[in-house]
Amino acid sequence: MKNIFISLIFLFAASVVNAQITIDQNDMPQPDDIYEITAAVPDPNIDLTETGPNEFWDFSSLVSQSVQGDTFIDPDNAPAVYQFVFNNPFNPGAQSTVAQNLAIDQTLGGTITLENVINFYHTSSSQFVQVGFGATVQGVQLPIEYDEHDILFELPLNYNDAYANPMSFQISIPGFAYYGTSQTRQCDCDGWGTVETPAGLFSALRLKCIIDGVDSVYLDTLGGGTSFTRPTAIEYKWLAKNTGVPVLQINTQEIFGTEQITQVDYLSWGFTGVENLIDEMNFEIFPNPADQFTVISGQWPENKTSELKVFDLKGDEIYSTTFDAHCTLLTAHWSDGIYFVKIKNSSGEVTGKLFVSKKQPD
Repeated sequence: MKNIFISLIFLFAASVVNAQITIDQNDMPQPDDIYEITAAVPDPNIDLTETGPNEFWDFSSLVSQSVQGDTFIDPDNAPAVYQFVFNNPFNPGAQSTVAQNLAIDQTLGGTITLENVINFYHTSSSQFVQVGFGATVQGVQLPIEYDEHDILFELPLNYNDAYANPMSFQISIPGFAYYGTSQTRQCDCDGWGTVETPAGLFSALRLKCIIDGVDSVYLDTLGGGTSFTRPTAIEYKWLAKNTGVPVLQINTQEIFGTEQITQVDYLSWGFTGVENLIDEMNFEIFPNPADQFTVISGQWPENKTSELKVFDLKGDEIYSTTFDAHCTLLTAHWSDGIYFVKIKNSSGEVTGKLFVSKKQPD
């Protein structure tokens, strides 16, 4: 059975013996992983200079600002137009092993709006790289393959490792606009130790990446364009074993020579490699796929109430309830697709995958 990463890891983490770790390909995100990421208030007083061997980073007092889901899927489940580029054996340079559904839209160069963005990554024993992305632009799904892949992690990653790489891509929309970007990413694993967030304690490596880039924009409607240098961006990531994504990430920008914190995110909870049947509790979802309804059952603690939550592929919670023995979900009005069902009780937490597929009328 695939490994299940659940919130119990946060309870276990308090007893972790501080030791230097190695991050490898098994610690990268996998298809069917889903995480809750909490955005914290960017406190300007956070000290990012403290790092090194056997460090303790205390971020336990971070204040939550918002919560969103972070979902990874199998490239086989991506739209067909994206698979032609990123899941095509005849295009091995862009072959993706895992894709990420983004919950927010993005704007490039202040001109091109990207909707329904899906990032595509390739994981190997030596690297975790982004090979490109797919997005809807002016109502059309466009696969954008990177000319130079963005190497996010050299693997295996250890304390004092360092690497640098270029990345570039371009988007051309005839009759509207052109956007191109090129950047360099310089990374240094400058610390190891224990990091504490509101979610718990983790043995971690800290990876600092400095990103410098140049963007080019050309507007057909104006018959001209420009190139400009982006402010230097710095990403600080705390990486732990078996969590898939950083347990903490702090982004900054250099503005008029001063580094200013722009974003603080930490991992609230997550689960990986979910399955329909979890052996430990005989957790079962039946029927699955569901049409009008499905029943949740299992061997729960006697006379104990279980909490149930359902999440969509974006990580948004769409339903919650409590129950004692079993629970019936009415799915008649749910959209077809994949959902994640999370059960929490005194025995711990389990998560299963629910498919909803409506029968077509005769």
